[in-house]
Amino acid sequence: MRKLLVLLLLLLVIAGSYFGYIHFTAADLPTFGLTLSGEKGKVKNTTKKFLESIEFKNADAIKSFMNLEVSALDIDNFLNKTFDMPYDTVDLEKFSVEAIEMDSSNTRSKVRIRIMGNNQASKESFNKSKVLYWYFQPDMRTWLIDIKNLSL
Repeated sequence: MRKLLVLLLLLLVIAGSYFGYIHFTAADLPTFGLTLSGEKGKVKNTTKKFLESIEFKNADAIKSFMNLEVSALDIDNFLNKTFDMPYDTVDLEKFSVEAIEMDSSNTRSKVRIRIMGNNQASKESFNKSKVLYWYFQPDMRTWLIDIKNLSL
């Protein structure tokens, strides 16, 4: 009986450590359907959806991650500066979220991403690390990209 209790206690400590690590780091590990990573997890998911929209050239979806007052020209300029090339020549093949930082109020975030792909015009491949800035829009209850703060 004692061995069983020790085993159960050990399993609880391991599970608690695993889920705690996921919660505090927004790690991309299986959570068995549980949402554990709080706002960092929401920012990470939003960033991935944004990059998927870029990968598949979905202009309406890209605009949905930005403030409603942002013009199409502002979006194009932001994307061109983010990729350091004309956005329409970008063939995004792979991306990953490398790190997420949140401010103390959990309403602003800085996300370091890695983007890899090809420039279709020059046929050159690229592998870049960039930073995206997000802010929480309480009226829409969603995270929006801050296009005024350009990627590094």
